[in-house]
Amino acid sequence: MIQDKLHENPDNIECIEQERIVRGKVQRAKKCVQGMLQQQAKLKWLKCGDENTKIFYQAIKARRRQNRIHAIHNEQGEWVENHDKVSKAFLEYYKNLFTGKEQRQVVLSPLLARGKSITEEHKRILMCPVDKEDVRRVMFSIPDDKAPGADGFNSCFYKKCWEIVGDEVTEAILDFFKTGKLLKFCNRKATRACCMMKLDLKKAYDTLNWQFLQQMMEGVGFPDEFVHLIMTCVTTPRFSIMVNGALSDLFGAKRGLRQGDPMSPLLFALCMDYLARVIDYIGEQDGFKFHAKCKVMKLAHLCFADDLVLFCNGDFRSIYTLLQGVQMFSNVSALEVN
Repeated sequence: MIQDKLHENPDNIECIEQERIVRGKVQRAKKCVQGMLQQQAKLKWLKCGDENTKIFYQAIKARRRQNRIHAIHNEQGEWVENHDKVSKAFLEYYKNLFTGKEQRQVVLSPLLARGKSITEEHKRILMCPVDKEDVRRVMFSIPDDKAPGADGFNSCFYKKCWEIVGDEVTEAILDFFKTGKLLKFCNRKATRACCMMKLDLKKAYDTLNWQFLQQMMEGVGFPDEFVHLIMTCVTTPRFSIMVNGALSDLFGAKRGLRQGDPMSPLLFALCMDYLARVIDYIGEQDGFKFHAKCKVMKLAHLCFADDLVLFCNGDFRSIYTLLQGVQMFSNVSALEVN
């Protein structure tokens, strides 16, 4: 109705104002509907997407399929479908794109003289000394999600770990201002060789030796009756496997802890404590050297569930001794490294 009136009388200020108000309401309503649909579409992802679930991996696979390029026209106008040829086509294109052409004419000084130039004050500001506080201030002004390179370390990493990496980053940047040369790699000639190993225990819950578990409980002083109750709970369950919708016959186990049992994480942690004691003993032996960053704390390992990280000096004897300790734990517990 308003548009009809406006069509009949285009200069009517009242109709123009009414149309503006109504148009704004319609646009806001459309925006609200669109926002609601977006929220509904993301509801399942918000609920399950960040968890280690099937939905998460399906999303990864779908994104990879969507982002994968199966064929492309190269610069010669030919279709290439092989993965290596597709990669080569991209590489050749960008190499040619970034290959500079020779300058055909130099900059003309008379033209430059017609405009503004840098003053002596500007030069003084541009060439003023840079100190550590300047480096820190600029680093902390970069948004957290900005990544300076393909290594995956964005500015948020440097901010959170500034107490650890700040001195090295500052030294590299100040060196650039002094020498005019960018640091292409870190000079580690003066550092000591160190070693860090990430190990994963294979089927940790399923392969734990029951005798080892009982010996650990008895060794730390649990009452015999309590140990008997726990071992009865651990050793008596029976299992059945469903294949194509049909359950197999029940069968018993002779090792392992049940997944989902509230006791299992506690019992597994008790067993991993034996490994901690073995490594602590190794740290007291002559010839073993701790990691340079862990020497003060005498830290040689970190453990979370079945994930294990080992630290030591980079010399052969320390590494070999540490691995021997892991092997000793494997022999008594039946847990093996992947």
